[in-house]
Amino acid sequence: MHIPPNYAAMALRTASRQLSKHASPATLSLTAARRQTRGLATPAATSSTKPSKGPTAMVFMNMGGPSTVPEVGNFLSRLFADGDLIPLGRFQKYLGPLIAQRRTPKIEKQYAAIGGGSPIRKWSEHQAAEMCKILDKTSPETAPHKPYVAFRYADPLTEEMYAKLLADGFGGGKGGRAVAFTQYPQYSCSTTGSSLNDLWKWREKLEGTGRGGVEKANGEDGSIQWSVIDRWPVHKGLVEAFAQNIEATLAKYSEADRKDVTILFSAHSLPMTVVNRGKYSSSNSIAPR
Repeated sequence: MHIPPNYAAMALRTASRQLSKHASPATLSLTAARRQTRGLATPAATSSTKPSKGPTAMVFMNMGGPSTVPEVGNFLSRLFADGDLIPLGRFQKYLGPLIAQRRTPKIEKQYAAIGGGSPIRKWSEHQAAEMCKILDKTSPETAPHKPYVAFRYADPLTEEMYAKLLADGFGGGKGGRAVAFTQYPQYSCSTTGSSLNDLWKWREKLEGTGRGGVEKANGEDGSIQWSVIDRWPVHKGLVEAFAQNIEATLAKYSEADRKDVTILFSAHSLPMTVVNRGKYSSSNSIAPR
């Protein structure tokens, strides 16, 4: 895709303003975020729960990646077992491991070639810690903010993160606030949706359910009070960061050469089956799983 470089940054800002008029709020209450079935997006809603004091756990959620070559096999096994990301139908539990096993040797070589593993855990933990330092200053009423990372397919897994929350004094009858902050700017049932489904699964397993099997109230019974940030593709800070990077890079070229600079935008695509499921969810009610 070619965009005249002199207009690229301005176009990003203009598009952001236009899209933001139709964008959903980013912060959801637990009840709104939990209203999703496998493969269907959740309409965003502003949290209706009463704010409380800190500490506040800030949980960075992402796909993750193997930190070392020996972790590749387990990473691929979890990835191909996830029906939200790669739906293989009723044969998922058979085809998933088979595909993962066949792909592992090739992917191991690729990770070895880039230094022996993915740096995403290192940088995610660093970013989460630095963000909490900023939040302690800008939002003292919810401080201290404590950083956590939860990956969908690699260590630290969601289960490990949730167990650490409980060990650190969140939930388990002690209450406390936590924010699930997905690192995918845009919402998709195959990425953000999968991570949130996994989070709610472990919440139910590790914090239990109320009498008669009724799901626990969000924080009212000493369980963790969750909020969710599940989409932020047109957030002005993100768009401005893209625009500033474009402008800074173009400044390295002479004015005479800038008109010939090509700016390439690349992103992961979505299968039409995923897109169509999103269309279906926008016109039909969604019940909890």
